[in-house]
Amino acid sequence: MRSTLYARRDPYQLMIYLGMLGSALIFLFLSVVYVLRKGGAQWETFALPRIFWLTTAAIMISSFTLTAARRAFHREKFLTYRLLLSATFVLALVFAVGQVLGGQQLLEEGITLQGNTAGAFVYLFSGLHLAHVLGGMLVVAYALVDGWRHHHYVDSFLQTLNPVKVSRLRLVNLYWHFVDVLWLYLFGFLLYHQL
Repeated sequence: MRSTLYARRDPYQLMIYLGMLGSALIFLFLSVVYVLRKGGAQWETFALPRIFWLTTAAIMISSFTLTAARRAFHREKFLTYRLLLSATFVLALVFAVGQVLGGQQLLEEGITLQGNTAGAFVYLFSGLHLAHVLGGMLVVAYALVDGWRHHHYVDSFLQTLNPVKVSRLRLVNLYWHFVDVLWLYLFGFLLYHQL
């Protein structure tokens, strides 16, 4: 029996964990700077765009659809897997478009990067997070195209035996849940500090 201590590790999993740790530290650092700068020069409070509530709901639901897609993949319900993966991508797209529309709303209200430090932080938080979401969308899109390309049952079944495909789906889930929790933290943080 082979020891799990010396078993070959998945290098991509380590990279994902290190990337998530690095991202969490960046956002934690920015949160601390936000608190320290709050109330300083050029700090004007404002309400967050209402569309951010919709984007929050979209990204939360997308976590559920991605988890359900992974479960369907392992249960060999391949059409359900592809449909749930498609729903995840559409919900991510709703999130991304909503974030951009929220930024445009702030611009229309006169909240810019230069004129309001609080506004600059909202742009920074949402922009950096959106970059994380777009990276996740690329991987989801790749898995989606791959899933629809293998639409015959035998082809799909063979994918469940491919350790690379199984690992990719697990890592996409891990990363996507991290991005979801990260947005919930950011949105809650900004609401708590009542911009």
